[in-house]
Amino acid sequence: GNIGYPLCSFLDKLKSGDVIVMETSCQQLENVKEFKPNIAVMTNLSEAHVDFFDNDYQKYKDVKTKIFKNQTENDIAILNLENKEVLDQTKNIKSKKMYFSSSKKANCYLKDNVIYYNDEEVINTDDMIIVGKHNAENVMAAILVAKQFNISDDVIRKVVYNFKGVEHRLEFCGEVNGVKYYNDTEATNIKCTQIALSSFDKPTIIILGGLERGQDFNELTPYMKNVKSVIAIGQCRKRVEDYAKSLNIPVYTHEF
Repeated sequence: GNIGYPLCSFLDKLKSGDVIVMETSCQQLENVKEFKPNIAVMTNLSEAHVDFFDNDYQKYKDVKTKIFKNQTENDIAILNLENKEVLDQTKNIKSKKMYFSSSKKANCYLKDNVIYYNDEEVINTDDMIIVGKHNAENVMAAILVAKQFNISDDVIRKVVYNFKGVEHRLEFCGEVNGVKYYNDTEATNIKCTQIALSSFDKPTIIILGGLERGQDFNELTPYMKNVKSVIAIGQCRKRVEDYAKSLNIPVYTHEF
């Protein structure tokens, strides 16, 4: 799908009983007509890629929701109970709904650093390599999918506890002189940056900027309490610089 190699490249190699797992982007969903996944997952909705949709956020949300369009009551939609826009967009879908939550009881939920499925403990997040509440939510979504295929808790734990994350997505790159470095270049919108910043409780230096998409950096303010300095880059570096200065956070601007 959106990662690795295209679905069409191996359709002729599929055998009965094979399972396809794919990420489907908004750009792909815009043109689908008969696409019908047996299980569809929506982790969140937030403003992203609106430049591709004529700066129309509602159009973006409607296109994303097309992943459920052809599902029936025999198919499953796995949804984030924490994301109001996901809940609003999926009110009228026909699929059987299953929910995960990081704050309240659901089919799969997080409580006191433990992930439960049907009220039974499956994962202790303290033993995970990947960090952040969003990654706990991703794990819960994956558990709900795995359970539809009767995957055992032991197998789930073995995979989750050894998973180091996806390249460029809050990817731990190493530690030098006591400083940990993370590559989060996939965080191309405000929501992803909020998630990244909320994943750390220690003094943080953030590289912020990139293409000018008109996003409001003020939406980051509640998440900036641990940021001790900002490195501003890209087309919007001047706006980043002004934003950091408005918070009295030291900022270093680079033109690369």
